[in-house]
Amino acid sequence: MSARLAALVAALVICACPAPLGAPCNRDLECPEGHCEDGRCVPGPDPDDPPAEGEGEPSEGEGEPAEGEGEGEGEGEPGEGEGEGDPGEGEGEGEGEGDPDGTCALPFALQSGANTGDTTGAASVIPGSETSCSGDGDAPEQVWRFDAPTPGLLALALSPNAWSSILYVRDRCATAASELDCDGLSGGQTENQLTVQLAAAGPVDVVVDGDDTAEVGGYTLDAAFTSVVCGDGAVSGWEDCDGSEVPGNCTNHGFVGGSLACDDCAFDTGGCLTQICGNGAIEGTEVCDGSNFGGLSCANVVMDGSLTCNSCTSITTGACTSTCGSGFLTAYEACDDGNTANGDGCSSTCAVSGPAVEQEAPGTGTPDNDDGAPNTKNAGDGDLATNDFALGRVNGPISSTVLIQGAINVPGDEDAFQITNPSATAEASVRVQTQGATGLTSCPGPTVITVRDFDGALLGSFQGIYDIECTRVDISGIPAGATFFVIVSDLGDDSSFGPYYLQVEFL
Repeated sequence: MSARLAALVAALVICACPAPLGAPCNRDLECPEGHCEDGRCVPGPDPDDPPAEGEGEPSEGEGEPAEGEGEGEGEGEPGEGEGEGDPGEGEGEGEGEGDPDGTCALPFALQSGANTGDTTGAASVIPGSETSCSGDGDAPEQVWRFDAPTPGLLALALSPNAWSSILYVRDRCATAASELDCDGLSGGQTENQLTVQLAAAGPVDVVVDGDDTAEVGGYTLDAAFTSVVCGDGAVSGWEDCDGSEVPGNCTNHGFVGGSLACDDCAFDTGGCLTQICGNGAIEGTEVCDGSNFGGLSCANVVMDGSLTCNSCTSITTGACTSTCGSGFLTAYEACDDGNTANGDGCSSTCAVSGPAVEQEAPGTGTPDNDDGAPNTKNAGDGDLATNDFALGRVNGPISSTVLIQGAINVPGDEDAFQITNPSATAEASVRVQTQGATGLTSCPGPTVITVRDFDGALLGSFQGIYDIECTRVDISGIPAGATFFVIVSDLGDDSSFGPYYLQVEFL
């Protein structure tokens, strides 16, 4: 017997452990009570086994040896006949040797349900450089091959008999780069568990490995396969949807409505909507929807009546109405101070008539700025967050309804007005609003009204609404005899414009 053949036979003796009927097997040699069929030992001889190549033919005469060569497993049998036959010689590959393409020879066939095995005495069939998880490259492994009939999910549970095991799944068992998943047994874990997504039909190798060379023994490997076929109308496995079966709707994906579709068993949100004009909800870029104006009304634009929503993109005030003396300024009025009295700057027909004129820094001899500190907008403060006006530089006090003409004469100019509740016993409510020479729509620039208390603390800041640059503020609950300050300025505190009108109305 050649040295190579002797080594091969020795390897086969190590790897091929006799198995009882029903046990996993790779070939007939492992089933002394029968033969190996579909990965299990079954009774009787294998009817499909051909004669081993290399087996000597019987001699027909006396004394001549039969000769034969072949590539079958094991040794050639002696020739049969009256003469003496020399043994035939054969060459073959033993169980567990890796093929050049990374597959493993003669794996066990993995069936659905419980599969039993034992790594005791098995060989290490995977090169140490291709090991997985915490498995030892020299530890014995057993390889099971599962042939998936379709794409699907392969669920595996390995229960070792009191030894530390590793379980992994690969496309090619001897190539770590083809690994699909791996689980190492550690701590209080009593079994390895894997659920592997198989994207296509075909074989995969399931490897039962030891944590080190001493970790060997019997085990049970349970397997269950669930088919996942895109297009069969059933949502399973990794599928989001399948055909007309589309769970959920667009709102589940952060949209406000629309149609959720399915494309290659994945959600298609192309038909979903971020906003729907007409559903009464202000969404996305909508400024209004139906009768929903986000809490705004004609009163917010110093008018009575109803706002109109135009295709959810803009708001018009054409339906807002007012009569002279209502205190609500409309586009048809130059002013409306809440009364029809003359002599207060706003006439009985709501025309500007003899308004008071704002004085720039009265008594200081330094005109054009009531606070004396142009460009007070500081980085990080926001518009007009800094208090820099002085009590000696304000207009007033104002204690009754009046229309005042003012101007932002230089960039940074802030016109300050002191307003006092004249009552000694009752609280007061005051409305202040800016407008242009001909009314609400003619403000010469973007005005801001800032309200401060007597100590200069900020009570609020209000700027123009929509495309109207005029501003209105209602202040209620002013204590008897209390004083506060109204400051009119440019939106950025860095431009000049005028004239504008400030209407102060005691309600």
